[in-house]
Amino acid sequence: MLQTMLKPSAMTITWFVLLIGVVRVLPFYATPTQDVLLSDGCPLPCWQGIQPGVTTVEEAVIILNAHRWVDGVSRGIGVARMGAEDYREWRWDYEAFPLAAGSESPLSFLTSENDVVTSITLNTNLRLADIWAAFGAPPQHSATILPLATGDFMFRLQAFYPDAHLIVRSSFLCPTALTSFWQWPISIELTTKTTLEPLSDRQFEDFYGRRDCAL
Repeated sequence: MLQTMLKPSAMTITWFVLLIGVVRVLPFYATPTQDVLLSDGCPLPCWQGIQPGVTTVEEAVIILNAHRWVDGVSRGIGVARMGAEDYREWRWDYEAFPLAAGSESPLSFLTSENDVVTSITLNTNLRLADIWAAFGAPPQHSATILPLATGDFMFRLQAFYPDAHLIVRSSFLCPTALTSFWQWPISIELTTKTTLEPLSDRQFEDFYGRRDCAL
């Protein structure tokens, strides 16, 4: 029983040990990461003057609309994201912001409760390698494998840097090359959260030992 329970954790740890080793030979990408995430006098999770837990939605919208990287802000339509009461989303100005994600990529957005921003999610051209090079290995992480209706499998991971209140999420279809792993798109959440809600490891027990998600 104990051995079965340990299999998912052992598999996850093995993946991340391999990934930490690979990042040591990757180019250093800290500069573009710092350009996107860091602001003078505004330590993370603050972004461009928007401080989760402090800045109101009205103040955030004014900041975003005035920012040269942003091409308009709109109120989110449909189901509120991440359980928030309200969210606002925006596209990047592709000429002003060279790290803007493609037009088919998810929009960036912020969530709020009681008219105060609770999180900022950025979708850009930054990759996992960029974040890892700038911040190092994440103190907390969670990963899982999801079966899809097509018969394929998807590997999902999230990495948490609690000091910066920064969560990085990525997912990719299995299998993939280890080097390609570092180039998959990510979303970056700047948040008031202090702990990481783990992804379910239940699927690891079902598919442990298969080669569907081998790197």
